[in-house]
Amino acid sequence: MNQVTIQWDVVIAIYIFFNWCHGGITNINCSGHMWVEPATVFKMGMNVSIYCQAEIKNCQPKKLYFYKNGIKERFRITRINKTTARLWYNNFLEPHASMYCTAECPGYFQETLICGKDISSGYPPDVPDKVTCVIYEYSGNMTCTWNSGKPTYIDTMYVVYVKSLETEEEQQYLSSSYINISTDSLQGGKKYLVWVQAANALGTEKSKQLQINLDDIVIPSASIISRAEDINTTVPKTVIHWNSQTTIEKVSCEMRYKSKTNQTWKVKEFDTNFTYEQQSEFYLEPNTKYIFQVRCQETGKRYWQSWSSPFFHKTTETVPQVTLKSFQHDTQNSGLLIASIFKGHVTAGKKILLRFVE
Repeated sequence: MNQVTIQWDVVIAIYIFFNWCHGGITNINCSGHMWVEPATVFKMGMNVSIYCQAEIKNCQPKKLYFYKNGIKERFRITRINKTTARLWYNNFLEPHASMYCTAECPGYFQETLICGKDISSGYPPDVPDKVTCVIYEYSGNMTCTWNSGKPTYIDTMYVVYVKSLETEEEQQYLSSSYINISTDSLQGGKKYLVWVQAANALGTEKSKQLQINLDDIVIPSASIISRAEDINTTVPKTVIHWNSQTTIEKVSCEMRYKSKTNQTWKVKEFDTNFTYEQQSEFYLEPNTKYIFQVRCQETGKRYWQSWSSPFFHKTTETVPQVTLKSFQHDTQNSGLLIASIFKGHVTAGKKILLRFVE
């Protein structure tokens, strides 16, 4: 008998899953009613009651059963009357669950499906904050982002409002996390107010208004570090080569760098003109692996590029150097021979560069 019951549980679960995948569990053909108090969407952590009422022809239910996600519930069930039962949950914390109930009718070999409901628990949205709108050079879009706050666990939609300060025209854009707005659609001049409204079944919140000028929010095209070279001068130096395809004339940039084993970045700031490839010089420790990144902004504006992809470079080893003092050697047969030995590099073969002058 237990084996038969288990098999029927599986059949019911497959049937419910099939219908859920094709339009939702609430679209199944019901032989009664199922309802949820306080609602099918409720605040996470609340106490929830699920009711099942059978309306099966020629059936006085012997027992009523509840299933959650295909698993039969064994506890917290109360029979209210001959056709109705209640399932109770304390402190419900699951974001989503598919519920259905069945009846055991006298003379029936199998349980009869009564009805089902999808339930959801979550939170009302937080107030959207840190609303930011930028135009990435060459993108043709104004990209607006915001901080949504803590997860809501239920369907939450965001509406971005854009209002021209010159024409008073207001546009609305539906989104879920961010929005790209074509700059061609912004025909109301240069100055706008932007704000974000969040809404779900449990509440609605609106952000503060952000005032923008389209000319002030352009971010130069990405900067890229292309190569590095170590130059063996009196004091060895490393030259980093980098560039950007921006057409903005006045640009301020930062390049940060650190050894791979160090946690602290050093930052070098400079103004530049991208009509030619950029070269930045650094005096670094020998035989050390460094990480470099660069970013730029239009001079005097608010928004920076994101830091460029990390560029790794290992500096060369320092070549040992030796200095031998000049010496003189007198001889009666050959006259005065002056040997001037100049500073040279010791090579792998231990040879010293010498120069003799009579």
